[in-house]
Amino acid sequence: QYNQNLRANAGVSLSIPILNGRSAYSSIERAKISILSQEISYQQDQLKLKQDIYTAHQQVIAARQKYAAAQKAEEAAKKNPKPLKRNPAIVNFSREHHYGLLLCWKIRQGLKNGVEPQRMAAYADFFFENDLKQHFMQEEKHLFTALLPDHPFRIKAESDHRIIREKMQIAAKGKVDAVFLSDLADTLEGHIRFEERIMFNFIQQQLSDVQLAKIAEIHKEKPTDLDTGWQDHFWEIKK
Repeated sequence: QYNQNLRANAGVSLSIPILNGRSAYSSIERAKISILSQEISYQQDQLKLKQDIYTAHQQVIAARQKYAAAQKAEEAAKKNPKPLKRNPAIVNFSREHHYGLLLCWKIRQGLKNGVEPQRMAAYADFFFENDLKQHFMQEEKHLFTALLPDHPFRIKAESDHRIIREKMQIAAKGKVDAVFLSDLADTLEGHIRFEERIMFNFIQQQLSDVQLAKIAEIHKEKPTDLDTGWQDHFWEIKK
């Protein structure tokens, strides 16, 4: 009986380490797989990060090149302007520019005379909603499309429109000061001068007679003076 008990006890004592060893081995293998999986995920994340950085870098380079090209083209056009008779299809766009330049002048007159900024901002918002907004839409639809989306002139003009729209949204809220209004007038005038002296001449040479005739038919209404619908003529010097 003693010998039987001894054999039974020996059997029990030997079976436990074997089972524990298998469990430990499985745990180690699972840990190795987990570490390997994490290493692969880390490597993939690193690779994606490098690709994103490279893509962003290339986009910055391309943007700088386009901006530099636009600057060179603008400077060259200013140094060597080529007189070009405005096609009737684009005449009304130029006439509308006249009122845009008047807005700039009115703002500057108001600043010179110490007019309250909110009064000038209210008129700027009125002018934008009743004139400039539609003017921008017509230009983008009928003129800018004559150029490829990545053309420097089109990129600059569309960027100008976006900036001016954002400034007009701020003006509509009325929380502006003299510095903001002065910058608004400078930005709008600079954009109009660019279109008149450079972009319109270039676009006119890109469009066919058929395209020009179509634009003339669509955009044939002559611009009108909006001041009759606005009572606060703050730009006028009161005597």
